[in-house]
Amino acid sequence: MRVPYDGIHYDIRGMLSRNAILNIVCSLRGLGKTFTFKDYAIDDAIKDENKKFIYLRRYRKEFSKIKTFFKDIQSYYTDIDFTVKGGTDGGYFLGNGKVIGYYFPLSSQEYLKSVPLRDCNKLIFDEAFVAKRSYTRYLKDEIFDFLDIVETANRLRVDENGKQLKLSEQLRAFILGNSFSLVNPYFNALQITPDTNNRFSYSRNENLKDKVLLDLCSNEEFKKLKYESDWGIIQKEIGYSDHAIENKFFEDDDNLIGFNNKLQKCIQLTDGVNSIYIYPDYKNGLVYVSTIPNQVYFKYNCSIKHLKEDEKLIRSYKDFETMKIFYYWLTLGSMYFKDIQSKNIALSIFAKIGMGNY
Repeated sequence: MRVPYDGIHYDIRGMLSRNAILNIVCSLRGLGKTFTFKDYAIDDAIKDENKKFIYLRRYRKEFSKIKTFFKDIQSYYTDIDFTVKGGTDGGYFLGNGKVIGYYFPLSSQEYLKSVPLRDCNKLIFDEAFVAKRSYTRYLKDEIFDFLDIVETANRLRVDENGKQLKLSEQLRAFILGNSFSLVNPYFNALQITPDTNNRFSYSRNENLKDKVLLDLCSNEEFKKLKYESDWGIIQKEIGYSDHAIENKFFEDDDNLIGFNNKLQKCIQLTDGVNSIYIYPDYKNGLVYVSTIPNQVYFKYNCSIKHLKEDEKLIRSYKDFETMKIFYYWLTLGSMYFKDIQSKNIALSIFAKIGMGNY
């Protein structure tokens, strides 16, 4: 990398040294994630034509200013003439006339059909996490759209003996974003429960452990400077500093706890020991969860050992359309829990049917 680490902004080295193939990086605002990954990707691509990169955003509209991609980093690469070719549907990056990377939106993969991506070893998905208060939304089945791109670019990379190539020759993915909510498609699917007292966490799924890494990066000197700034003082006084400076998942407490007492009909989901009751509000596209039943009109049980006659066995949320809808609402942040106890029990049971591991 050409940009020297200044001791204040994001230090990529600790994350890279853990050798995970899928890396999620959540930081406070302004720490420099995008800039650091940009430098990492550009420097590698210039040195080795087989180490190009893919830059991903969710929607076409997010590429409206893609022509300025190199503006903030050009001064560190004075010997390289950078250009961007393409539009909001996708395109490619050039360094001194040679392709060093590609870009396209997750929501539209037409651009992929005519682009050879086997010479790419990095995929950077920027601004991956969505704030509930924003107008942006996760895509339906987004994690599968993401993995479609991974599969298209990576395929099966093995040597002449059928042995998997080393990590630097595989497609290594980096998902970048801010810490909004623990409930999102990526934490759910990859079964990640952040250890908020430590920088690094791994998937709780033993088959994914060491392959999937979460980096809750921060920097004490950066935080100190932020708190001492005029805007930092304002943010602290109004409570915004938990998100902007402390890197806390600030949406969870306010946006996931709540209940609509007007709803009466509910679906039971049990593991034979604990039960939750799901109250759908189809009219408003919301769903509420409680440990207290009312008019139960359907019963699911994910434990065959405890299955009763009036219950339907459920091994995966994908087995039933109703549960697939609830999972979709969960990933959108449209599922509310009556209280913390309901939330903890629900997330534990959801994990048993593939809806994350908490």
